[in-house]
Amino acid sequence: MMTSLMTRITSLMALSLCLFLVPKLSFAIEKTSIQQLTKISQERAPSPLIPRSVFIDTPKIQQVTLSPDGKYITYLIDHKKFETLWVLNLDTQERWSLYNAKSIDALYWSTDSQRIFIESENNISSVNSKPGSSPALLVDLSAGDTYFYGVDPTTPQAIFISVENKRNKTHTLYKLKPDLTKTMIYQDKVPLADFIANDGGGLDFIKKVNGDVFEVYHLGKHPNSPQHLFTCRLESQCSLLSYDQAQKALYLSCTLENDLTGLYSYSLETGEYTQIHQDPENRFDLDRVLLNPTTQRPELVRYINDNVSYYGLNKESESLLDSIEKQLPGNLHFVTSNEDFTRLLIIDLSLKKRLPDYYLYDTQTTKVTKLFADFDEKIKDDTRAVPSSVIAQTSAIYYSVSDGMQQQGYLTLPNGIDVSKAPLVLVPHGGPWSRAEGGYHSFVQFLANRGYVVFQPNFRSSTGLGKYYTLSANKDFGDGRVQQDIIDGMQHVLSLGIGDKSKLGIFGHSFGGFSTLGALAFTPELFKVGIAGAPPIDLALAIRLLNERGPNRHGMEPKVRFKLLAVDLDDPKDVQRLSGQSPNAHWQKVQKPLYLLAGAKDRRVSIQNVKDYASRLSAAGKSISLLVDENEGHSFRDKLAREAYFYTLEEALAKHLGGKFQSEISTKLKRYLKQNTVINTHNNH
Repeated sequence: MMTSLMTRITSLMALSLCLFLVPKLSFAIEKTSIQQLTKISQERAPSPLIPRSVFIDTPKIQQVTLSPDGKYITYLIDHKKFETLWVLNLDTQERWSLYNAKSIDALYWSTDSQRIFIESENNISSVNSKPGSSPALLVDLSAGDTYFYGVDPTTPQAIFISVENKRNKTHTLYKLKPDLTKTMIYQDKVPLADFIANDGGGLDFIKKVNGDVFEVYHLGKHPNSPQHLFTCRLESQCSLLSYDQAQKALYLSCTLENDLTGLYSYSLETGEYTQIHQDPENRFDLDRVLLNPTTQRPELVRYINDNVSYYGLNKESESLLDSIEKQLPGNLHFVTSNEDFTRLLIIDLSLKKRLPDYYLYDTQTTKVTKLFADFDEKIKDDTRAVPSSVIAQTSAIYYSVSDGMQQQGYLTLPNGIDVSKAPLVLVPHGGPWSRAEGGYHSFVQFLANRGYVVFQPNFRSSTGLGKYYTLSANKDFGDGRVQQDIIDGMQHVLSLGIGDKSKLGIFGHSFGGFSTLGALAFTPELFKVGIAGAPPIDLALAIRLLNERGPNRHGMEPKVRFKLLAVDLDDPKDVQRLSGQSPNAHWQKVQKPLYLLAGAKDRRVSIQNVKDYASRLSAAGKSISLLVDENEGHSFRDKLAREAYFYTLEEALAKHLGGKFQSEISTKLKRYLKQNTVINTHNNH
């Protein structure tokens, strides 16, 4: 049995082979009524003002990865200006550094645990894991014709890459080794969207794009005459997971004709599908499963529901979950296991802590060991944590919007404050094809610490809550159904006696910024202020910009997906419809102060469009500011830039809603704000 390589890349792992459900283990926010949540938050002591810098700091230790043999972990130490790659011997506790880099995106162990593959923005490097080793470039990705497809699990030291030959219009999948030797595995006129490799060095199954659908083929022993198995529609979210040779069963994560993503098996002998596992609560999509690397048999199924829930898929994994829960109650994420499933790497991302904790679980002794516990403070983590005593309470809430659809969101209440009199900040998520989740979020806790009620709605188009939840948006963005959902959710919170309806603000990034512009234009009477980061001013224009980048790595043009979700770029009337509903067409309606932040190197949102929008508001005498960082992209990454982002948010809300404000700023930040603020008319109002 082999696992899909693309499955590993996208973190959608194989699912249950069992035909029955066993009890779940829920590492979730405790279900709390609104009355209980309000009572708890108001009985707690008011939180002291935590410095902005605490919320801005990122964890010192990142990218913790367990080797396949279970003997080592790699991790990065973030030094702000650069990152250092370290290796820790789990048996001897000896550790050594290997490599410094400005930025490292991901780390992967070779199958034999001897090398580490390093993924950065434009290249893949490799380095021997032994002390004193130096990295070497393996493949350059900057030309845009070569793509990294993950580590080859069938070869001791190799990765998969796909290379496009634009002259003869072919896409070739290669196995690439550290000595730069390449072996061709597969070639086609279109790139592979997914595949499952076999131990013989070839591919068993492939998935590729055909217009607006995906086709799945079985290669097996006849790679030159693949057998077509089935077709997956785009909305089915069909992912190849693993293949059981003994049972002739291909396992898939998909929806088929159902609403929720679950596990299905496809029989090669009968051509029939069998549903194996789906969320027993019938609310949420399957998120992830942890496999036993040796057998490829799934052990644990994960759902992102109100927070996180795991299900054991057999008696052994059920017992494992029970053992872990007794020792580590929290918001746990089972990251990976070693090759014989004797060690599990676990990250605790509980709401009650600012920084993650890492643990190793021994499945034979059932012992839990905290990693990095013996590190001195300089190596372990010099990032200051937000004390657990001041972390605000968060709870998932359910409510009906104005057309009757039930939706879900998250409500966070500040400590020690009468929440009926507290200002409220509405925070729509980005995407919009993503979702708000439970757990610790820096911006949310920052706002709660300043005394604001924070509401994060999962409006129509949000993902993870079923196909219908996403598609019921019916492409009605801007002045339409999706924006109405966002407002309806906030009105529900206010109807509970939470939040002062005369002190409302809205803040969002990316699509959340789009929603912020929309809120000030379409409901100007509701909000006192809006803060928008990287906001597309016209969703049709933003989607056209994304489409101009060409087909994605799987060979699908972006406009195919967007035709289903937002707009048909080939239909002028549909483009006109979405543009006409977007905030850009209604900028004159903005009445309240608006604060914009953007990066000049943003490849998703046109900085020129943002500047043009801000200039029009400024010329019309509106209260508007625009901060543009010439070195940042869609999200601000530099620490000073992030500090400016937090400061702008804090200042705007304090000025217009009256929350707490850390007024002192460094000379460095003051200089940054002066240099990067290109428009500011707020002082004229």
